[in-house]
Amino acid sequence: MHTVVSFTAETEFSVKKDDFLFRDENKADMIALISTALTERGCHVIQSPGDADVDIVKATVERSSLCTTTLVGEDTDLLILLLHYSRRYNEAIYFRSDANKQSKEHKVYNIKLLKEVLGDDVCNELLFIHAYSAEPVERPPYPSDGGPHVCPGASR
Repeated sequence: MHTVVSFTAETEFSVKKDDFLFRDENKADMIALISTALTERGCHVIQSPGDADVDIVKATVERSSLCTTTLVGEDTDLLILLLHYSRRYNEAIYFRSDANKQSKEHKVYNIKLLKEVLGDDVCNELLFIHAYSAEPVERPPYPSDGGPHVCPGASR
């Protein structure tokens, strides 16, 4: 049974994580608790109602107008969005990949340097290039009617 759980930062859990996170109310309360703790420790916290990638990147770029900023994530989309939205006049933005969490070494990308090397024209077109060349995910090779369809990037 998946119940709504009342908890504080000191609560010790005896339920399975999946059972707890099954209820949207529990997830929302957990996010609020974490957000409050981070804000109290001086972190800049944003909450996004949907797919947060664009909001995260825009907040990172906005923050980089004040100070050097690092975005930690495991999503290639974040790197592409950073290259697209970042501006040369802002402070440095670093993107650190934590895709391989078991490794002690993480790749760190200097967005300002990458943007200089690639140039503004390429960075302005990256969203289109990435969308067109990305491998299709969770899509069968043929539609349900059995006929072929075109998948961008499938010819590689």
